[in-house]
Amino acid sequence: MNTITRLENLGITIEASEDTIADICRADRFDVTYEDVKAMSKEERRALRDEADAILNLQDMNNWDMPYHCYSVINSVEDEEYREENWEKFKAYEARMNEPDFDWDYYSDWHKDMFGYRPHFKAIPVDEESRERMCRCWHAERGL
Repeated sequence: MNTITRLENLGITIEASEDTIADICRADRFDVTYEDVKAMSKEERRALRDEADAILNLQDMNNWDMPYHCYSVINSVEDEEYREENWEKFKAYEARMNEPDFDWDYYSDWHKDMFGYRPHFKAIPVDEESRERMCRCWHAERGL
């Protein structure tokens, strides 16, 4: 089925170049909802994201709104699925936070994967005595 037939089957008549019609069809393909993406297989998502990414990398594309929207929705769905799949393991690791062998770099990287930012809540202690102890420790570790 060629592009023009597809548009006619949808009840749309357009007189335009083949390139323009191809752009219109591509934009329709990227008009996805969160639910549409959730229903896709991982392979379908990957193929659609790759196609959106290819269009986003074109320098002469006039309208990136639909491919960018599609790309963003796919990333949002996959980020949420990653959090759901790893939530229990993450919380179990986080519970070990006060142990001496706790790897803050690993935790920080994983937190960024889970939530999109690095944790900062433990950076500055609440009371003055703890802040002073933290500063002395920080300087001592660096030989200052």
